[in-house]
Amino acid sequence: MKGRYPYPVEAIRHWYIAPVGGQSSDLGQDQIGLNREALADNTDLIPFEDRVSISRLDGGGHCPRPLFMKRFFQVVALDRKSEDALSKSPNGEVVLPLDEGKPKGKANEPFVIGELVILNGVLSQRCPRGFGRNI
Repeated sequence: MKGRYPYPVEAIRHWYIAPVGGQSSDLGQDQIGLNREALADNTDLIPFEDRVSISRLDGGGHCPRPLFMKRFFQVVALDRKSEDALSKSPNGEVVLPLDEGKPKGKANEPFVIGELVILNGVLSQRCPRGFGRNI
């Protein structure tokens, strides 16, 4: 742990693990949010520029999805302007947009609050900024 927040934890370079804190209407459908200070203390992600894919830490018992089928989310730094979302990320938890509790292809198994997920930001670091906007 780099800072005073327990999450997100960098497991592998540009791969972060954090629990799901909930869902919020403060976020757009292509955004995920994290407490601004936790994001700055524990990650190299740049808010409003970097995009990440989200997957279950345990793999969820399914085959890995090809890159072109993954959904990418813009990382948003949560502060007082988005009080609902910030209240769900006091320790750096991931906040999902409404209706994103269900990962694509797994409609019967939504993400649940407290479940550990992986935020994969490798492509944001390796590819030009904005790579996932059309994905």
